[in-house]
Amino acid sequence: MEGKISVIIPMYNTEEYVAKCIDSVLSQTYTNFEIIVIDDGSTDECANIVKQYASNDNRIYLYSQKNSGPSVARNYGLDVAGGEYIYFLDSDDYIDVGTFEKCMIEFRNNRELDMIMFDAQTIFEERFLSKEEVNKNYLEDMNDFYNRSDVDTNSIVTPYEWFRACFAISKLRCNSYLYMFKREQVTTNSIRFRANINYYEDLIFLYELSRQISKIKYIPAPFYYRRFTGSSLMTSNNYNKILESILLCIDTIRTTEMHKYQGILVKRIFLKYLNTLALGSWMKCNDQERIESSLQDILDIKFRSIQGYVNKRIEIENQYLSQINILESAIKGDINEHSYIWNR
Repeated sequence: MEGKISVIIPMYNTEEYVAKCIDSVLSQTYTNFEIIVIDDGSTDECANIVKQYASNDNRIYLYSQKNSGPSVARNYGLDVAGGEYIYFLDSDDYIDVGTFEKCMIEFRNNRELDMIMFDAQTIFEERFLSKEEVNKNYLEDMNDFYNRSDVDTNSIVTPYEWFRACFAISKLRCNSYLYMFKREQVTTNSIRFRANINYYEDLIFLYELSRQISKIKYIPAPFYYRRFTGSSLMTSNNYNKILESILLCIDTIRTTEMHKYQGILVKRIFLKYLNTLALGSWMKCNDQERIESSLQDILDIKFRSIQGYVNKRIEIENQYLSQINILESAIKGDINEHSYIWNR
């Protein structure tokens, strides 16, 4: 059996669900894995539940930290992980029994692959939903939200090709539990979650990871079971904080230096996606003062992005004209042929 998988599980007060989560990993048909649980300062019995599992299976490790959020917990997991592959799993969710085997088959058959993508299906507990929400068929709508089987690609593609195809049909999903990747990409490039971003922190992680990888394969199957509980359901009061995080994400990506053409294209896709999210959250904010301030932030960021694009275009056009002048001079015999260097 090839390639150990490090399963990183941030955990906070999920005593009701964590056993189901760990059981779903222990039941995998592919068994070369380690389970790294990071207890993020829980106050319930979830840590004791994991300790009991760890006492019976030496592939399970429990670490504890003061309450610092899932980003810090995932970074802790990355620091102690020893597997060749990384998979993030939330402690109140679980995965299909064949998830790891099907992913590892793809990695084994396609050695150039850096990442495997797949889908999720949702589980709602009606006690957390209002009668109106139940009648709106939230389960069906959210399953469609995570379903990307209509993305027009089932081959090995570049990150830009994958994100472009998803964005084209409004199915760009950046959740950390929807992919598995090679650990060497994060260790070599020191990629970590941003602790200062409370929402969409996994989007920034995926963005930074996509700058370093070359090949992605999508498996059109809902391997992940996403459980919606009281803490994961959205309320109108969240949108003010969400908007702040989105604007921070936009500024983070906007200031990223990109040196490869594919990277520039990926950057553009993520900024378009975040601008769409920002507008949606802005419209749902209930704080008028914050709305006006956020709108100005969005406009300022859009302007800076456009200005950066214009400056880059001018720079490329100047380089192009310079190369043309060199070519014309070479054709006329004004310069030695060896002084012409094409900038690949």
